[in-house]
Amino acid sequence: MAPPLNEQQARAATRWLVTHFREPLQQSVEGTPFSVELLCGIACQETAFLWLPFVKAGMSASEVLARSIGDASGDAPNTTRSAFPQNTAAFQAEFGDEFTDLLIEEANASRKLRGFGPKRWVYKGYGLFQYDLQHVHVNEQFFRDRQWYELEHCLENVISELTTKFRIKNELWAAVKAYNGSGARAEEYKNNVQLFTDWARDEIGRLLNAPAPPAGVSAPQSARRPAAATARAAAAGAARPASRPALTQEQLAELLEPFAIDRSVHPLVVVGIRGHYKDELGAPGVNDRGIYDDALFIDAPGSYAAFNGNTDPSKVRVGVGTGAEKGMASLNAGIWYVHRFDLHNDNYLALCQRLGQVTVTRDGTPPYPDTGMFGINIHRGGFNTTSSLGCQTIHPDQWPAFIELATDLAKRFHGARWKDVVIPYALIE
Repeated sequence: MAPPLNEQQARAATRWLVTHFREPLQQSVEGTPFSVELLCGIACQETAFLWLPFVKAGMSASEVLARSIGDASGDAPNTTRSAFPQNTAAFQAEFGDEFTDLLIEEANASRKLRGFGPKRWVYKGYGLFQYDLQHVHVNEQFFRDRQWYELEHCLENVISELTTKFRIKNELWAAVKAYNGSGARAEEYKNNVQLFTDWARDEIGRLLNAPAPPAGVSAPQSARRPAAATARAAAAGAARPASRPALTQEQLAELLEPFAIDRSVHPLVVVGIRGHYKDELGAPGVNDRGIYDDALFIDAPGSYAAFNGNTDPSKVRVGVGTGAEKGMASLNAGIWYVHRFDLHNDNYLALCQRLGQVTVTRDGTPPYPDTGMFGINIHRGGFNTTSSLGCQTIHPDQWPAFIELATDLAKRFHGARWKDVVIPYALIE
């Protein structure tokens, strides 16, 4: 398996990745045996040959993420596939026409950019790290809700898979090989990723240690400041307030009174206030999307904490109905007895919608209600994006404190049942 990129291309891909996404990349590898340069190396092997032409053509980072779709699922001539789905017909037989049409439409949008005509083919690899469609059985939401559009979801999946392989192999490069499979081709895959990782490590070092330009000469943006600062500046849409919400526990109690929560049964409650900072952050008087202008609280007897959060989807997507063309979801205000502790995207502990349906309002003309099991979880947001397709998210700097406190209180009040009981979530407009 010859490397899909030469050194110059791999370095260009690395520069683009760390310029736009350094902070979420760093966040994703904290506490793991993996590194930012390794993730760059995997992206170079998996998809950079697809999207480097898109970058050169001036496409935005979000467009590049959306169009990183590769490899037809067993439909291309002279190809076979053993994993599910073996081909488009197999996927359609199990998941129906609407879901199949959604994935075909996404694949054709990517094919068009590469100069190919449309095909009635479901593709198998989604996102910068090519999350395989075989995972649809355990993570359907990733594909149905186009979560590869958001880098944080792609990072969650690649780190989860690498972690699983590392636990088995107990050696980094053996885990990288296993990430691709086994045999000679997987060995070549590993060797390519090692090569790209070395180049990425060197290129990242050059970016972070670029010399100052001569007096009177303007340096490129990435050379004037560290790549991490460039990434944060590029992410102004994920801004947060300078301080945490100042609402007192007594004031919050007054807001919770209309919900009549039985605190003898539910001593631990999570509360969201939508638009808490709408006059101070973003457009004045507007509850913006894509920034942390909302507030979340943990409320329990003898314990109280406030966090900068987000209760809206990260962006607008107008749609119709409840199928492939549905609009983006915003959770309706009210009290929801549907969350318990579980793994968000099979990756990390969060408060997940597992115990019942919720009602959301979807983007449309006009907006319209929809009720169901949508995976409206309370989880970690991102630095460059609030990382939400309708979920409630906490700024990543504050997420560890949120989940640690919530877990400790759940164990204190519910004992061995802490993972099974409902944790009420009250959303206040």
